[in-house]
Amino acid sequence: MWPLIGTFLTLTLLTLLLGAFCAWLQRHFDGITVSEWLLDHFYCPAGRVLLLILACLLLWPQIDPALEYGQMFDLLGDGDFLVNSLNIVFLSSLVLSFLPVVGHPAIGLPILSALATAVVARHALPDLPAEPRWWPDLATAIKMLVIALGGYLAIRHFAGRMARAYDNHYLVSGSIVLFNDWLYLLLQVPLILVYGSGLKGLQAAGG
Repeated sequence: MWPLIGTFLTLTLLTLLLGAFCAWLQRHFDGITVSEWLLDHFYCPAGRVLLLILACLLLWPQIDPALEYGQMFDLLGDGDFLVNSLNIVFLSSLVLSFLPVVGHPAIGLPILSALATAVVARHALPDLPAEPRWWPDLATAIKMLVIALGGYLAIRHFAGRMARAYDNHYLVSGSIVLFNDWLYLLLQVPLILVYGSGLKGLQAAGG
């Protein structure tokens, strides 16, 4: 329980810092077309992907108790892991940012979470089969769909209410972006746990 709480708190803090930094860059680059484009399609999405990968590193020991946190963070010094993360997760994030529907965080972030979870599993799980199965089984897919849909409906309701209260209290505007980023990132925690547990079961069955 405490590691999960620590993960939530860590992601909350880092998401708020990333949101504040992106907001500062948005004001700084206001009116500079190329810089604004890079901010929207590269810099801030890349920051979110880094947080997703960090979430996977923190959560896999909860999925597989045989894995230790030190072992997970050793992956950050593994060149193959970094290359695969860049090629698969970062490039997928870049592609999704150009797609109007799939690029929405309610759809895009779960896709990226699954990719990040699989990349971490590929490098962290011992004794993988020669051809691991990455597509979730039906039960896992249904659980993920229910979490993603329920999370979307809850976030659409609560993020708007919290943002309006925050904007009215501090006489500002635009905080909805920060609340959306924070809540959608936290939603990835149960999705990673469910998908990761499903992957572990598939590999055990396939092995």
